[in-house]
Amino acid sequence: MQYKIHCGIAHTRWATHGSPKDVNSHPQRSNEKNEFMVVHNGIITNYREIKEYLKKKGHNFESETDTEVIAKLAQHIHDLYPDFSFRQVVEVVIQQLEGAFALAFKSSKFPGQLVATRRGSPLLVGIKSNSRLQTNYFPVLFSRGSCFPWADDHRPLEEGKRAFSTFPSNRYSTQRSAEV
Repeated sequence: MQYKIHCGIAHTRWATHGSPKDVNSHPQRSNEKNEFMVVHNGIITNYREIKEYLKKKGHNFESETDTEVIAKLAQHIHDLYPDFSFRQVVEVVIQQLEGAFALAFKSSKFPGQLVATRRGSPLLVGIKSNSRLQTNYFPVLFSRGSCFPWADDHRPLEEGKRAFSTFPSNRYSTQRSAEV
């Protein structure tokens, strides 16, 4: 896979579905074209039900993970509603999920954009690179930038076009300007 990079995504795993092998590692993809990619920290408690629904709709699964279910659900939503924005696709996806999670989505359908969200699981957002930030787990490098924990559950963060935007459930946008 080759991508033009505008962001980096990392996570620590505290639980997983499936055995430790390459096909179960992150990111998980929606299909062979990698149209939707997801990194996920947490657990989706209703992933089996969603997986069965998606299988009935013709989706094939490669891994044993709950994360792949999220990627395929994003693809399914986009296929049903091709005029939806990336943020709208993610909003519909997270409405279907039960559990605690932090999610980061990338898509070839929406180049130059990243959407991230959380529910009951930590999400840390950093801007720029090459200076240090100490977290509970490992040091993170940042350069003359800023880093902040994403505190809002159910409020997607959309990155693109050199700014971050958040979208509360009432659909009004709040801009958090940042040089990216």
